[in-house]
Amino acid sequence: MFTVVNSALLVPVLFRAHGIIVVADSGAIPHTPALAQRPGTGLAAEKTGSAACAERLAGCREQQRRAASVSENRGTLIHVGRRLGQMAEAGVDEIKAIANFTKVVGRFAQVALLTDEEVEELFGPETAAALVAFDRYSDVHGLCASCGGTCCSEIGCELYSPRFNQCPIHDTRPLLCRFHFCHRFDAVDKTLVIALRDIFLACYTADQISSGTIAKSMSVPPLETACPALVANVQPLMDAVQEGTLDPQEGIQLIRKDVERYRRHHSVAPE
Repeated sequence: MFTVVNSALLVPVLFRAHGIIVVADSGAIPHTPALAQRPGTGLAAEKTGSAACAERLAGCREQQRRAASVSENRGTLIHVGRRLGQMAEAGVDEIKAIANFTKVVGRFAQVALLTDEEVEELFGPETAAALVAFDRYSDVHGLCASCGGTCCSEIGCELYSPRFNQCPIHDTRPLLCRFHFCHRFDAVDKTLVIALRDIFLACYTADQISSGTIAKSMSVPPLETACPALVANVQPLMDAVQEGTLDPQEGIQLIRKDVERYRRHHSVAPE
């Protein structure tokens, strides 16, 4: 039997109220009311009506053009919003996610740097889908990209640099990063955010009680506590990026190669 730890007792809870993302489909072509017949008779009246009609049609075309230019982004917003709304209605089974974690975590030699597929294997499809939906929402709205790296720098991540335009290990980022949602996610279902935090904290506590080895991998960044060799390898790259002697994009690619080498040697626990 597992006891779900309430995140409100352990970490500051930023989300309390219920509510899901609401995205208006304002990209639709605006409705243009039928042109009313103007009073008057003769050729002059017909010309006046034709000119007004042409002006309104031109205005409608311009609105249509502007709507089309953003329709793709708006469609993505609506898709993500509906998906998050569906997740909120369905909920996430916390006990099921925790049980799944404790059942399969022994297969992993480390859980510090995992792919989306590995996260799904650890916590189950419901939890993984919720995390992906939140990440997609952040990507569409530019939440994490526009915050200036506050969370990354304050938590002490060795792979953070203001010179990077993205997280160099986003695709294999730590669980602590995946399950963290700052106050800028107010438009997202807050109850679901708290549920995800409870899942993470309960799994972390359960593993601490049993062995503590996996918990060490869960409590990063800083990465050095779980991946000291990796940090030592990438530190020269980070220094070069900071000093301006290495292009940030090239630095990101080299860091990813080091991470992949680390993962190949620390992916599955020995039988």
